[in-house]
Amino acid sequence: TKILKKDFKIGVNTKLINKVWKNLIPTIPYMGARAYNERDFNKLLGKDLYAEIKYDGEFINLIFKENHIETKSRNGKDLNFEHLFDHKLKNIVLTGEILIRGYDRYSANGILNSLKQLNQKKKDGKNITKELDDFYKKYGKLPEDIEKDIYVVVWDIIPLENWESGYYEASLLRRREDLKKVVELFDNIELVYYKKVKTKEEIFDFYKEALSKGEEGIILKDVTYPWKGGKHPGVLKFKPVISLDLKIVGYEFGNPGTKYENFVNRLILEDKDGKIKTIASGISEKMMEELTKNKDKLVGKICEVECNEISQDREGNYSLLHPRVKTIRDDKNEPNTFQECLDIRNSVLNLKE
Repeated sequence: TKILKKDFKIGVNTKLINKVWKNLIPTIPYMGARAYNERDFNKLLGKDLYAEIKYDGEFINLIFKENHIETKSRNGKDLNFEHLFDHKLKNIVLTGEILIRGYDRYSANGILNSLKQLNQKKKDGKNITKELDDFYKKYGKLPEDIEKDIYVVVWDIIPLENWESGYYEASLLRRREDLKKVVELFDNIELVYYKKVKTKEEIFDFYKEALSKGEEGIILKDVTYPWKGGKHPGVLKFKPVISLDLKIVGYEFGNPGTKYENFVNRLILEDKDGKIKTIASGISEKMMEELTKNKDKLVGKICEVECNEISQDREGNYSLLHPRVKTIRDDKNEPNTFQECLDIRNSVLNLKE
């Protein structure tokens, strides 16, 4: 009944469905980073490591198949940017971040989302004259002019067969050498900025350098590590703010009598386990307009929120101190678990110390 009504909100997720019907919904493999923690960090010290800039863009799987290219998000959604890349590779997947020159993350993500929708309507053969007019009014440029400034920063390369299986035995050292050769073939694909490091001093000098340049943080990687789906101790994330991915369970409008009374300006959020419950604000007027326009689709989506601390009251209830909405994560289906939230919080506090 839900499928016929085109309403898939049935209270279960991909992981649970695939437990009942094995691999019914294809999942996209993703090699992520653990939050910084002293135990894993100390195990890495003394090894040969790469410290990479953590870019503040949108994750992309750039998939070169035998006869065509696909661009997919972390959770497998089509990004509709395959037409921007030359088909110079076969049966290879590049992973990285898609960015737009001259735009900050918030502006770039809004533009990218608009372009995704426009490109999908083009594929479907729909008339997009009105949408093109609206796009130009909003951004002052035509889609094709902005697409000239779109580029991808890549940090990994995996044969298609291995990517689909979720494991590639080649070390990062070998993969990086292969990647260096590949990026030379493209004008709109760049290699991630990184340095070879080994000591604690070298790692934190690079971390401070990244922050001083306005970057989001760094990723530390063991060069002997293979590529595999999941989060692993050989890949650590250094980030200076508590940034959590929580599920939207509701929303609130602005206070009556204010200019925002008819706009969504607060989001009600929870972690995956329902232990952390919070109401986040700090939403720009531009985002309020987008949230209000799409309010019927908000519940169940993932929101990235920043805060100063995870707090707990006398009754043992958890919340966030000064939570601020950062962005809606269309590339993720799962919020952080309660334990992941605590790990991220501890990671940030340890880094500050």
